[in-house]
Amino acid sequence: MTLPSSESLTARTILLLVGITILAAALRLPLLTESPPGLQHDEACNAWNAYCLLKTGKDASGDAWPIFHSRALGEFRSALFYYFLIPFQAIGGLNVTTTRMPAAVCGVLSIPLIFFAARRMFDVRTGLFAALLLAICGWHVQQNRIGHEAGIVPFLVLLSLSLALVARLPFSVSERPPSIPLAALAGLVWGASCYGYPGVRIFLPSFLILAVILNCRQWMTFLRSRGGLSASVAFVLGIAATLGPLVYMHVAHPEEIAKRGTTTLLWSESDSVFTAAFHVIMRYLLHFAPEFLFITGDIFEPVGPPMGGQMPWYSAPLLIFGVIALVRLVKSNPAAKVLLAGLIAYPIGDSFNASASLHTYRSFAGVPMLILLAAMGASELLARARAMQPTARKAAITAAGMLVILEAGVFYKKLFVDFPKRMNVFHFYKMDLIEACRWLEPRLADAHRVYFTMDHFNMSYMPVLVTLDYSPQQWFADKPDIRSSPVWDYCFGFGKFRFLQDQAPIDTYDRLHRADGGKTVYFVVRPDELPAYLDPVHVIRRPSGEPCLMVYEMEVLGD
Repeated sequence: MTLPSSESLTARTILLLVGITILAAALRLPLLTESPPGLQHDEACNAWNAYCLLKTGKDASGDAWPIFHSRALGEFRSALFYYFLIPFQAIGGLNVTTTRMPAAVCGVLSIPLIFFAARRMFDVRTGLFAALLLAICGWHVQQNRIGHEAGIVPFLVLLSLSLALVARLPFSVSERPPSIPLAALAGLVWGASCYGYPGVRIFLPSFLILAVILNCRQWMTFLRSRGGLSASVAFVLGIAATLGPLVYMHVAHPEEIAKRGTTTLLWSESDSVFTAAFHVIMRYLLHFAPEFLFITGDIFEPVGPPMGGQMPWYSAPLLIFGVIALVRLVKSNPAAKVLLAGLIAYPIGDSFNASASLHTYRSFAGVPMLILLAAMGASELLARARAMQPTARKAAITAAGMLVILEAGVFYKKLFVDFPKRMNVFHFYKMDLIEACRWLEPRLADAHRVYFTMDHFNMSYMPVLVTLDYSPQQWFADKPDIRSSPVWDYCFGFGKFRFLQDQAPIDTYDRLHRADGGKTVYFVVRPDELPAYLDPVHVIRRPSGEPCLMVYEMEVLGD
């Protein structure tokens, strides 16, 4: 691998990068409402809070322009994603497409960013491999198609790294002096990116600390070079200006900003330090195991891979040869040490909290590092292939390409065709609830009340708000009935909508006094929740054809 500063971009390289970026866009931007289908409550929560900010200057809980966190569903989640959403909502309104578009666009922009980073750290060939591997990486594509705040995390990581590289800080070899203004900008962005999803909030500082430790000699030399000390001070001050207030909030108000994390810790208060450390170390190490990477991945079906593990099987040999190349370079190339730091930090965001399995979102920040390592492996294999006879080399490259296309083709067939039809996906993304809302929408003007069952629903009021394009001004005028528990906030109603959190639909039905010519009410319930002699006016069915949600209409004197 040659020094990155000695390489220039050719027209062929630019065309290849443009083609790869178009491929990435083709996998991320189309059919955003179809795969996955519907809208799950976390996505809807982000969309609704951003829309309230856009229309009123306050999030759904009434806080004006939150910076450190936003109270949502009872947790105090990152507000950064709201500000990514707002421009799209200002153009396209409140809907599923604008909810998912920020992550999709950031995913596409990550392709030129990883090319730039890999080129500056290693060479153009590695940059092109990195761009291609990230463009078709199922883990990356799948999360770029969801309106969850974790979807922009790799973009934040790559943007931070790229700015540090363009400032010519000691993240790679550079023959030119550093840029002090760009170093300050890199620091500001590095710190600001930590305001995102908790996984990146843990990953980026860990990555930076490890990169400095592993490259300490390079940094010492850099500090003595022309402009090195000034650029380093500018970088640190930039980080301090943005990250400092966030750190203060974590220290001064952990009960708010860290509430969600503290309720899902791997250990209990009764565990010893050694027990807690054991749980953390084991969970950390499992992220490098074939089980997570290639076999099962995150076992929570609605967000886990539609087949196999988090990484495709074709990346396994690339990662192995990437390790070989990294070991050879790590002593002499500071960029290799930076990549090693990123690989060590890759699982750290998912090492302290429990879940059903290793977590797709929390470890997502490390995906660029795995891709960079795989790109090094691809570059290494191509270099070795050049020693082969031309016929054998052509056959080997063709066979490898066909295997990649075959596995990617099967994966994307499952993601776009099979995955949306799965029962757990159907229910998690509230397809039944959304269909009920769309049926109700033209009838709501004449409705007095709508009652929703909460059986197999979680925070269903958020998808209702987004699907109906509810008015934020009306939301605040309604004074919604939201009640807090130690962990979550539950909505019992707003406007003409009631969510039966603490009672069965039959109890509410029995309480109402039916009368011809009275007020129209609707019940949206599961089969068998209301008397069998009643006829529904609309039935929502699962992909298998079985009824899963019924809409009943009746006239009552009042409620």
